[in-house]
Amino acid sequence: MKHIKSLFRKRDSAVKKKDKRLFLSTQERNKEIAHSRSEAYLRLLDLKSKILQMNKRNSNYLVFVEEEYHYEDRTPRHGYLLYYIKENKKKPVVKKIIW
Repeated sequence: MKHIKSLFRKRDSAVKKKDKRLFLSTQERNKEIAHSRSEAYLRLLDLKSKILQMNKRNSNYLVFVEEEYHYEDRTPRHGYLLYYIKENKKKPVVKKIIW
């Protein structure tokens, strides 16, 4: 579970740093994910991700995550998402996100 937590810390850090390359490095083939573009995340002031539940089958994970979105001119908002994560050479990457 530590490597999955690390993946979300990396995503949170990429948002705070406005680092698109780092953000995409957490995703399969370093590519954009449908319905979850990096530009939308990188417009945030800050992102805080919290793993609520996780299930594993073989080298695939289904992770239920609460995301707290911080904006410059608004109060924070929350989203609850399902992440499909796959391990590639012991490195977890986001394959798909369901809002």
